[in-house]
Amino acid sequence: MVLILSSCITGQDDVGPEWIRRPPVIFGSLVFIGHGYGENIPEARTAALDDALSSMSAGAGYDLSQYYLREIVSTDGIAELGTYINSEYSTPSGGGFEYYVAVVTPESSYNSLMSEDYVQMLEREDRIRGYLDSAGERYRANEDTEALDSTLRALAVSLEGPVEDESLNSSSILAMAMEYLGNIELEANGDGVVTAKRSKGIFHPYIVSGKIDASYERFDADGNRERASVTCLTDSRGRFAFYVTDPYTIRDSEVIFSVSLPSDAMRAIELNAPEGFLDGFYRLLSERSIAYRMEGYSAYDADDTVIGVTFYDENGNIVEGGDAYTIIQDVVDDIGAGYLVAKASGDDDEGVYINMLARYPERSHFLLLRIGITDIAETSRGWSVRSDARALLVDRSRPSEAYDQASSAVGMGVTLDEAKANALWRSASIAIGMILSRI
Repeated sequence: MVLILSSCITGQDDVGPEWIRRPPVIFGSLVFIGHGYGENIPEARTAALDDALSSMSAGAGYDLSQYYLREIVSTDGIAELGTYINSEYSTPSGGGFEYYVAVVTPESSYNSLMSEDYVQMLEREDRIRGYLDSAGERYRANEDTEALDSTLRALAVSLEGPVEDESLNSSSILAMAMEYLGNIELEANGDGVVTAKRSKGIFHPYIVSGKIDASYERFDADGNRERASVTCLTDSRGRFAFYVTDPYTIRDSEVIFSVSLPSDAMRAIELNAPEGFLDGFYRLLSERSIAYRMEGYSAYDADDTVIGVTFYDENGNIVEGGDAYTIIQDVVDDIGAGYLVAKASGDDDEGVYINMLARYPERSHFLLLRIGITDIAETSRGWSVRSDARALLVDRSRPSEAYDQASSAVGMGVTLDEAKANALWRSASIAIGMILSRI
């Protein structure tokens, strides 16, 4: 490939020989046209050669004049690069002289001059263009979330270092990403069916194979509420139905649907972006998100269910009073379950169940929870207490299919009472969380 680079020559269309206006094509070489002015010809010639080297420097990534200007002025070439002056031209101008030179350098030599940083910049720009080309193709195929994905990957690359092409800088690409994001509209109906479509355009086409994140509430291993997320994919009509597959999902809670972002690219962007760079993007992401309430999903209604609690001390004796009942009620209230908590008694599971059935004959579902202190130890910093819990979920219509779940937790405290309270809270949270996630 023959590449010709030249400095800008303005107002010289009718000056000098033809090669000034149309630089010569020399196969396998690069031609740089230099222009200079001086009070005398040597001064003008030096300025023209310096201008030619400046053009070469733009591609090399550093100033070549400081290394080679003296040599090319004196010898009409640069020996180690195989560079030579192909043509020269001078003309009187304004009491001095204008001078033009055509400097030829083999392309292989010129490429070897390029600094590592400059080569990396060229590679960076190629990668960015590749992602942006992909984004355009995806957008034309109505795959808007994939177009956004490719654009964000281009943004991550643009933040790795400088680019020469201003259209590829990070601010320009962020604007592209926000345009794609702002063009995505989500809707959800009462059945949990989500539709993604393009908000602009005549036909508002459905977004095909759109990646949408569904953020929902669940219980963690300690029975605490947390948010988790699953990525859903739209079909050819831009739709998908959200189904609960996580057994620890909090059934009566809010699901937030938002456009899925490539996590690896976002980490790279956040690592290199200046402070506040993504504020507008995240604000737009929130504005384009929608919320869906999972109501009426509970298998067991609160009015039809009771939680019966039996509390044991460290000696295995049933405690009629104590903090355990209050703690469990607080745990249930804290997770917003709304279930009745009552004291229960009985020598075994069947006895407790019969007791609760007699007290609450109108109820159909019973959560029988046995919880107590099983170990106490004094430590150098206070006390360590272990609490065990066993939960039995019984459906009155199918008592033989009861669901059984055990858990344990350790609580620390400066005082024994503090350690007991912490252990009971953790144990109750784990047990209630695991059971209520099924309810």
